[in-house]
Amino acid sequence: MKKTIFIFVITVSCLIVQLLFARVFGSSYVPNFVLIAVVFFNLYRGLRYSLSAAFLGGFFLDSFSGSLMGLNMFSLVMCAFLLGTLKKFIYQPGAAQSRLLMVFVAVVSNSFLQYFVILSSGIHLDFSIAFQSAMMPEIILTLLVALYTFERLKQCALKLFS
Repeated sequence: MKKTIFIFVITVSCLIVQLLFARVFGSSYVPNFVLIAVVFFNLYRGLRYSLSAAFLGGFFLDSFSGSLMGLNMFSLVMCAFLLGTLKKFIYQPGAAQSRLLMVFVAVVSNSFLQYFVILSSGIHLDFSIAFQSAMMPEIILTLLVALYTFERLKQCALKLFS
């Protein structure tokens, strides 16, 4: 029960921070804190926790966004599965560069998954415009805040589970 509450609190906290960033800086300049939480759970707690955070975070993101319903949930769950597979091959525990690489893979995968799902739904979206206005800012900003956010999430987890 304690772990379930921890997943819920961390995921909702990251969602609130992400929504506050969107409110303050505009929707184009928002790091994906929910995706960072999914990567955190995948690296430190395993795939099951990561999938729970992805499902919950995706559901809430879909609820608050004006996008296709289920888009964020689908892309976050697929990223969690991808990270679970890649974790075996490229993650080195304790290395900050390895964590950043995992976040980079997750945010790029998430962006491209969402782009292709939007295209497959029949909505025409020019790739260069989507890349410049949505994908690139999200990738850069998420990477910039990832290490700081990981340290804060790690401190929360250590306090709770020690």
